[in-house]
Amino acid sequence: MSKTVRLGIEQRQFSYEKKTPPAVTIQSGDTVIFETEDANCGLIRKETDLWPEFEKIYEAAGGCNPVTGPVYVEGAKEGDCLAVEILEVTPGLAFQGGYTSIQSGVGVLEDILGTFQEPLEAKTRICPFKDGKITMKLEEPGAHLEIPMSPFVGSIGVAPKYDRRASFYQGSEWCGNIDLPEVRPGATVVLPVNVEGGLLSVGDVHACQGDGEITGCALECQGTVKVRVTLLSREEAHYVGCPQVNTDEWIGSIGLPNCSDLTAAMKIGYTDLVRRMEREFGIAQCDGYMLLNLAGEVRVGNEMSCLCRINRRFLKKYIDQARPDNERRDTTMSVLNIQAQPLTREAFAPYGTAICIPTDGNPDRPTDRFNFWPKLSLYQCDSGIFQIGVSTFFKRPFRTVNMERHFKTEEFMTPLTGPIVIVFCPNKQVDGKDQPDYQKAEAFLITEKQAVVVGKEVWHWTPMPLENETSIICSFAEDTQKYDLDVQSLPSGEVVQVVL
Repeated sequence: MSKTVRLGIEQRQFSYEKKTPPAVTIQSGDTVIFETEDANCGLIRKETDLWPEFEKIYEAAGGCNPVTGPVYVEGAKEGDCLAVEILEVTPGLAFQGGYTSIQSGVGVLEDILGTFQEPLEAKTRICPFKDGKITMKLEEPGAHLEIPMSPFVGSIGVAPKYDRRASFYQGSEWCGNIDLPEVRPGATVVLPVNVEGGLLSVGDVHACQGDGEITGCALECQGTVKVRVTLLSREEAHYVGCPQVNTDEWIGSIGLPNCSDLTAAMKIGYTDLVRRMEREFGIAQCDGYMLLNLAGEVRVGNEMSCLCRINRRFLKKYIDQARPDNERRDTTMSVLNIQAQPLTREAFAPYGTAICIPTDGNPDRPTDRFNFWPKLSLYQCDSGIFQIGVSTFFKRPFRTVNMERHFKTEEFMTPLTGPIVIVFCPNKQVDGKDQPDYQKAEAFLITEKQAVVVGKEVWHWTPMPLENETSIICSFAEDTQKYDLDVQSLPSGEVVQVVL
């Protein structure tokens, strides 16, 4: 069963690093609530508190731009991806307000180095929160503006494979301090896994921010962030090389040029997006390049990050016009969550026979040495020849985008070294063709003291172990995998995910 865990603000870190001990361990599908500190670690609470130099922040707080974490995701290994669905972003914790400021010599429009211009005077504006709005004082005495809140996550990332990265930096390998307003509820951030467990951290909530964060300081505040974390393969995520931000409306790639400028960021983001469109939707690179030229969008984060995106309606139009009807694919991703249920003969009956240790006390052949219950199940194959083998399955996300069945044989499976989960679903006909009715899928938890006999033509997928690896005994007709295996993929973007 999925769970929800909460990480307090005391779990703050100032780097993304593989050596940092996990604050919590979760499974794919679990929900995490992060309490986050503001970028200056609570050092600015009144307008006479000016944005200090980095050295002063380090002396007082140990670092700047902290993130909360890290979170270890069971089963995550190098080469996987974490899909982090942003569920809620709530500005304010103990302090129900935030601040924005000017630091002398910092920002897009001024530079303390390399100009003759005197830097602007440092200023701080404390901005209280009320009824979903932010109140900002102006220079004119008594004057103020109300600005609608639009909260988002400024920093989100994973541990890099080798080096330690300060939490105020950003890069494609770990993501980090991207300050993109699109990382808000309704969006899913897809990150690469570089080390075991991924080690996800989240921080730097902003109550609002204009494109570019041009002073270097958005509406900084404490906050809470609620996310759901799902483990994906890179194939499922259609991951190329840049962190992704996706919604039901559009898909996007984050351009992070490693301390270069926005032009470089845009090149990186758009290049990744062209390759994703080819990989996920079959759009030729030349077509993708020109399509983005006409319909692509760029949202600016800070002066070293941007999100390059395209609306899904253009992708759907391309596929609808470029492919025959029977090859069209949906461009959205839909996850069907199903609860794993205990194995019982009654519940499993639509798919075959469940074998459990009898408890009725009436065996056919009771003796003082053993009890014997014959004929708990009878099964056969068209060839009359069965093969018995052992399969070892390795832990992976509890999800599938495929189903399989056998026409000529039933299949016997029983776990030897740990429990397993198997997904089953009924058949349906679409335009006269058989398809797995995945919308009615069911999942069963099968322990070491149980077994199943899967009926002929029953849609199912391969066992998913709860432990790192589990071996099972399996029996089916000889050469089934060569001559009697019907595998079908679910419609593009559809995923069946099991919740324990």
